[in-house]
Amino acid sequence: MDTPRKQRQPDPERQQLILTRNRQTHGMVLAAMLLFLVLLFGLINLLRPKSTFSENENRKLSAYPKPTLASIADGSFMSSLESAFSDQFFGRDRWIESKLRMDTFLGRRESNGVYLCDDRYLMEIPSAPDPAVLGKTLNAMNNFAVRHNDLNISAMIVPNASYVMRDYLPKNAPAHSQQEDLFSIEQTLSPYMQFIDVTQALKNHVRDGVFYRTDHHWTSLGAYYAYQQLCTALGLTPFDTTAHTALTADRFYGTHYSKARTWNAVPDTITWYDLPNQLTIYNVTAAGQPTDGETTGLYDTDKLTVYDKYAMFLHGNNGLSRVQGDGTGKILVIKDSYANCFVPYLTANYAD
Repeated sequence: MDTPRKQRQPDPERQQLILTRNRQTHGMVLAAMLLFLVLLFGLINLLRPKSTFSENENRKLSAYPKPTLASIADGSFMSSLESAFSDQFFGRDRWIESKLRMDTFLGRRESNGVYLCDDRYLMEIPSAPDPAVLGKTLNAMNNFAVRHNDLNISAMIVPNASYVMRDYLPKNAPAHSQQEDLFSIEQTLSPYMQFIDVTQALKNHVRDGVFYRTDHHWTSLGAYYAYQQLCTALGLTPFDTTAHTALTADRFYGTHYSKARTWNAVPDTITWYDLPNQLTIYNVTAAGQPTDGETTGLYDTDKLTVYDKYAMFLHGNNGLSRVQGDGTGKILVIKDSYANCFVPYLTANYAD
């Protein structure tokens, strides 16, 4: 009869040694896989064609820098290299989109300084104006008004979307209100200058679309309501929109989309009126003197095929331009880009 074998008791120290070796092996495998992926992506980034411009972000992309002793010594080479690696990373747009989808899923309502608002509006987080810059601007305006007090001078300070459409902002979102800024500006302006407040005119038509969803500018419709306010203040007959053909261009993604890059952004539609008026764009020298000009139409429709479609109004921002109008008299418009879609309406009232 066979004698039963005595079972061998497990050795705890041996088992612990085996577990430790397994963990070390797994750790080495994972480290090797991670190193392989890093090297693979690095190789792909080096070999793939380099991009110089991002349509989605509407900006130039950083290029890989050439090392020099000076740039290595002062640390600028590594800084430039990090920027270039980030901008040129393989599948960058997809990685950004995936992150934004996750942020939205987690309830985040802000992306890169832009609020993700109701009805899928994008609005830049507003901040208080720089007192030094504002003061310098107001001084220049007031000095101009005093020197030319024989002219009819008006100032239209256009509020941004975050003030006009404050109810669209995320709940409890901290945002600087422009109400006090506008009141302060009005009180500071020279008595020789008429202040034209278009805030309520824009608020009355918010649901009609007075601001773009993806851009910081107002729409042509928003500009028209402000223009009507100007006509009321100056006793002018407004531009008749029904007497002109309205044209449109779709799939406009503006400056706020370039910053926020939200995956579910609603593209905007640009509207303009088919006007035959001429626009002369002058070159301005460093001394501020205009030279020979180029005469063209009010709109650069070639811009409708590129990312920054808003630049089609008045061919973008120019140092000095002259518009041929259909009315009488002259008007000087000192402006920023907001007025680019505003000025065409003035052709109904002024000759130049």
